[in-house]
Amino acid sequence: GPKKSLLISTSAFCCYPAGFFVGAMFPGEEDPITGDTLPSAIETLVVCTGALIGGVAAGVLFTAYGAYFTTTCKIYVNTPEQRAKGTTSEQATSMFSGIFAAIYLLCEVLFKVLATILPRNFSAGRSVVLFTYSLIAVVASVCMTVINPLKADAFQEEPKSAQTGQRDTDDPLPNDQIGGSVGGLGASNKLCAAISLFASDKKMPLMVGINLAFGFASSYLTSYLNGTVVRNTKGWEMIGYYSAITPIVAGLLGVPLGWVGKTVGQTPVMLLGSFAFIFMLLPAIGPTKL
Repeated sequence: GPKKSLLISTSAFCCYPAGFFVGAMFPGEEDPITGDTLPSAIETLVVCTGALIGGVAAGVLFTAYGAYFTTTCKIYVNTPEQRAKGTTSEQATSMFSGIFAAIYLLCEVLFKVLATILPRNFSAGRSVVLFTYSLIAVVASVCMTVINPLKADAFQEEPKSAQTGQRDTDDPLPNDQIGGSVGGLGASNKLCAAISLFASDKKMPLMVGINLAFGFASSYLTSYLNGTVVRNTKGWEMIGYYSAITPIVAGLLGVPLGWVGKTVGQTPVMLLGSFAFIFMLLPAIGPTKL
């Protein structure tokens, strides 16, 4: 279920920041040319192992989060108050997405700013940052034990179109109906259901590009823009400030864009995000390329 998956994946994700904290205890030798401390074999092994576990955990985490989020929206839409208001699944999704983005990204800003403030004010600043990140990850895992174990049978009834009396096709299906709605599969065959949905719903393949763009953009920002450009021009201790710019903008726009999606639909928001990926190329091309 989503709750146990969230709890297990969040707990496993703790290995990611903890890997850096433990690995920093085994530093290598100093590079005579750059003056940087090169990673030792043990540090590399510990960090890569933590990253490997964290990567698997992240895949499970966001998949479980999607199921939990969908169920939450469904239950919210079916409350008597929201039924009376005529709240649709799309409106609920937009509202909750905006709230989630604001909280998530503003917290990200806080921790990235700490990654700059602490090293500049404490001699063991890097170790303090890594320990703080690891501790917060553990606290988040413990907090995950108190969330409600939402179930699909909590739905009171399926929303129906006023014109046709049929189920609204934009509303996500509850977990126990996904298998039956796609190719007649049972609930235990969610993987086959997902593959079948990908093949039968024309919207699914079109969303792959967004996921690819996000993956490449995240790597570009982290490893090159911040890890190379900012590090070589402003110093590594300033990476936290510069990397905080992205979540600051995203956090401030989360709620307004959620309102836009709720009011006029998701299309303008999706188009804005897609064009933003394109404009990320501008600093890397032309006469002033990085």
